[in-house]
Amino acid sequence: MSAGSGLLPFAANTLLTTLSSHRPTADGTEVGEPSISDMRACSAGKSGEHQPHSLAFGPIQNILAPVNGLPPEILSRILIEAWQDRRSLRLTHVCRLWRSILLETSEFWAVAVAGDQFRLPTSNEESSDQDYLFVACLRSAPRDLSLNLWSISPRCRLQLIQEAHRITSMHISVQTREQLELLWNVLYTGMQRLEDLSIRGSDSVTSWPGHWKLSTQELPRLTQLTLPARLFRPSWPNTLQTLALRSHHGNDGTAPLHAVSLDVVLVSLVNHSSLRVLDIRDNTLFDNPGPSRVFPGLELLRVRSGWRTVSTMLSLLAFPSSTRLRIGVVPPLVFPLGEFVAPGSALEAVVALLDRVAITGGPTSTIRGFASTSTTSTSDGSERLRLTTSFDERRTLRLFERVDPPVSHLLLAQHPAQRMPPMFMDQTIFRTFRHLTHLALHGRIGVCAELLSMLRPPTTPPDGPVLLPLLKDLTVGVATQRRSEISTALRRGDLAYEPDGGTGVTMHFGECCRLFPGVLDARRERGYQYRLSRLEFFSYEEGCMAKADSEDPVVSHVDLAAYEGNLVECELAPLRALVDGPVVFSGYRFFTDVRDDLRR
Repeated sequence: MSAGSGLLPFAANTLLTTLSSHRPTADGTEVGEPSISDMRACSAGKSGEHQPHSLAFGPIQNILAPVNGLPPEILSRILIEAWQDRRSLRLTHVCRLWRSILLETSEFWAVAVAGDQFRLPTSNEESSDQDYLFVACLRSAPRDLSLNLWSISPRCRLQLIQEAHRITSMHISVQTREQLELLWNVLYTGMQRLEDLSIRGSDSVTSWPGHWKLSTQELPRLTQLTLPARLFRPSWPNTLQTLALRSHHGNDGTAPLHAVSLDVVLVSLVNHSSLRVLDIRDNTLFDNPGPSRVFPGLELLRVRSGWRTVSTMLSLLAFPSSTRLRIGVVPPLVFPLGEFVAPGSALEAVVALLDRVAITGGPTSTIRGFASTSTTSTSDGSERLRLTTSFDERRTLRLFERVDPPVSHLLLAQHPAQRMPPMFMDQTIFRTFRHLTHLALHGRIGVCAELLSMLRPPTTPPDGPVLLPLLKDLTVGVATQRRSEISTALRRGDLAYEPDGGTGVTMHFGECCRLFPGVLDARRERGYQYRLSRLEFFSYEEGCMAKADSEDPVVSHVDLAAYEGNLVECELAPLRALVDGPVVFSGYRFFTDVRDDLRR
């Protein structure tokens, strides 16, 4: 019976027929037969309503299922994923079933070997670590092995030779020249599947001159190598993709006597032009700087040494402009003369592609450069340059003194709880980046006030040049001390509690607002072209800005407008009259818990 007939299925009864005649027509439509679309909508709604329940009951059923009732292959996978350290071996004592499964699961023992560090004896004496290593290697067959050894003994040498066909990664620390000789004996016998090798040792050990030359014949698959620079020779396999050369000298004042000369390192790289990652640290420079080297496929270069050594090395290395650089400059005993790098170096080609720079000033200043150009492989704007130095950064800033293409974005931040270096507190920094369109300042209120005062046009002479004439976007973050009364009030969430600094939050907001009217009004008077298009400021607890990710779970955010809306509007109104665009106060960033702050 159709819905439009207006009759119910039971309307044959006279009384019901009479009553149904007085029923509204719309009610008859509602109780009529549903259409196909109505049935589909109803079933879809019911399905969505019960889907969360079905998804919840599935895991509950799996949790309540007896573990021992699972198939052996599933139980073995669970036990493999449960491994954390040697205490996980107690799983073999739960029951006979688990013990038999673990003893037959080779992957469990391979994971146990890879996740442990073995402190082996220096002689043939008995050792529980050594016995455990031998048993684990036996049980892990035929799986690949990844070893982390603190030392090597004659017994271990024989075991390594026996398992050489399964070892793909080996990190080892040698304590004596005898151990180094044992290691070289193992490598020289051949490790056909070894891909990653890391050797650590002191200068007195690695200066041993009697090691054999290693080549592709002994290590045909070696692609990653980390070792003291004294042990590296041109004969090492040319299959290397990642090479890290270290010097493990101490801090007793004799470091320059033991550091490997730069020319020795450059000579040893003659057959390794196909490297993708090169890491060279703690070298020295004698009279002969060494030959130049070209790395056409280099993706990452890490360098750390004295100013003169780093400068010479960068002038001798040629690499693509897409190479990412990590440069660390160690303070020199004697202040060097001259420029940081010679004109036309590969470093200048990398810097020429940067359009955003972030500088953190402190006892050790860090300069980071980012590129967002489409002509490079890192077009997503990832970090391309990181330069860390702890003295006179003016010479490194000269790298950015160019006109085309200019650096358009600059972040200048004060190192948490440290004093800003004097060189960042004068106009040198803004004269270097004179084409900025976006500027961000992070620091305590006194630092921000002094930096902003430099942007005020000079009054004598009245027509003097204006710093950063192209500046349109200004962002200022004002730092508060860790665990201050303001931070305590924000963590508590009660801004009205006066004895514990609640009113200090609003007072601090007023102090932040008073940073801007003077400089904004002075730039406005010099001409319309000097007015800002956007102004944003916020406040943060020192340490919160260490991560750029605003979704950090230990950092919270409070919008003052939710508590004091009228106060915010009254303070922002004068600033809006001086800016040709939005004026935004983006609130406070602070640690959600003091313990999170202490962990950082």
